Amino acid sequence: MKKTVIFSVAMTAFLWIGSSIVSAQTGYGRGFHDGPGTWMTDSCRILLMVDDLSKELSLTEEQKLEIEEIHYAHISEMKQLRNKYKNDCVGEREARFQLRDKLDKDVKAVLTKEQQEQFDSFLCERRGPHGKHHGHWR
Repeated sequence: MKKTVIFSVAMTAFLWIGSSIVSAQTGYGRGFHDGPGTWMTDSCRILLMVDDLSKELSLTEEQKLEIEEIHYAHISEMKQLRNKYKNDCVGEREARFQLRDKLDKDVKAVLTKEQQEQFDSFLCERRGPHGKHHGHWR
């Protein structure tokens, strides 16, 4: 009986550790990825986000290009922000909110009035009614 309990505990620990290692190696649950062991580049991520917006808002090609450029600039600013606030999580969080608001404002400037309303609904759907959810668009 004692050997069975010890064996069961050992097997449970082994399986738990093994599954943690496999999960960490495949990258599941950590940001944008395109299948096991692969990560999306900034360009792929931007294209997917703009494609989602285009489907929801019926963007023109010109609008799509402008919004792509806005997103490229946003990613560059985010990288600078991460470097600036390496040891200040609270400061970084506040700066990220401000940067996200700037991104939304810049995107809205490219849109028509009708598209701006659709964009607000699009964001509300993905972020929650109060904008508190900070998950990915997908």
